[in-house]
Amino acid sequence: MIQRELEDKYLVMPEKAELLIDVALRNRPYLPNREEAVRFIGVYIGIPFCPSRCYYCSFPGYPLQHRPGLSEFFQALIYEVRQTGQALKELNLVVDNLYIGGGTPTVLDAPLWDKLLDSLQGGILGPETTEFTVEAGRPDTLKPEILNLLINGGVNRICVNPQTMNDKTLIRIGRQHDAQMIRDAFAMVRHTGFKHINMDLIVGLPEEGRTEFEQSLREVLRLGPESITVHHLSRKRGSTWQMQEVDVNQDPIGQMVGNTDEIMVKAGYLPYYLYRQKYMRGNQENIGYARPGSFSKYNIRIIEERQTIIGLGGGAASKFVNPNNWTLTTLYHPKDPATYINKVEGLINAQVDKLRALS
Repeated sequence: MIQRELEDKYLVMPEKAELLIDVALRNRPYLPNREEAVRFIGVYIGIPFCPSRCYYCSFPGYPLQHRPGLSEFFQALIYEVRQTGQALKELNLVVDNLYIGGGTPTVLDAPLWDKLLDSLQGGILGPETTEFTVEAGRPDTLKPEILNLLINGGVNRICVNPQTMNDKTLIRIGRQHDAQMIRDAFAMVRHTGFKHINMDLIVGLPEEGRTEFEQSLREVLRLGPESITVHHLSRKRGSTWQMQEVDVNQDPIGQMVGNTDEIMVKAGYLPYYLYRQKYMRGNQENIGYARPGSFSKYNIRIIEERQTIIGLGGGAASKFVNPNNWTLTTLYHPKDPATYINKVEGLINAQVDKLRALS
């Protein structure tokens, strides 16, 4: 019945309708009911700095060497985290999932991480925070000292994102590492004790076709992460490629995807969340695969919009969900660190007012 309506009313292709239904059924146990959505929220913290900017990226990620101001940004972030944590306690709201992204958060050095993790205690982090993810997307930013701080600070899910395992492509997309550094970083993260590692790959990078992508996928599968997210290249506004109109692989994107789903399912991974982006090539979507028991609560809830998730830091977005009727309002933080610093007090007040209105 549902599949027929998707196909007849919304003109969804049969294989896409099947995928949507499969994902929706896997999502269902992770969606909060109204009572849970009143009390439990998620938090996203944005660190808008990177060691360098990838050519396809439109996220806030200012290269440190070209954008001073990390110290001032960090002071404002710590202030926002502490003030927000205090407000959450007063409103009797509990954070059950926390995600620190960016940018590349692991660009922060150990003393800054120590201060950030300390500021999270009590108000934001608590015994009911069952999922705490840090985006460590660039292997060139990972060090044992930082990894130990993260795991001792409660982080239980970490992302090490190669995008490709092809050394020539890594140079083309502006990364500052090779595939061996990815393997070494994965081993270091696993040795530190992380039991859930996610890895991202991108389909359709320049001069890569199906053969190159499947080679990267099989190399990542050999490492054995708990989850793998397969993205499809999009010409995002604000990215270097979009501004420079750089040519990308024009082969049919469906051809480049190949039998990815078959490979993933055979390896023990299931699609558990998906979403579309603007300017994506072909009739495709970004799909998160994971082993059963390793689905990310944050990923599901931010896409399904069934839980309030507040954003802190640079470029963060907040989604305020009213559980009485599941309506949504949003609030955006400035991407520019200097603008964020100047507006942080007003941002805190606006977010707390919206939380009070929902409680």
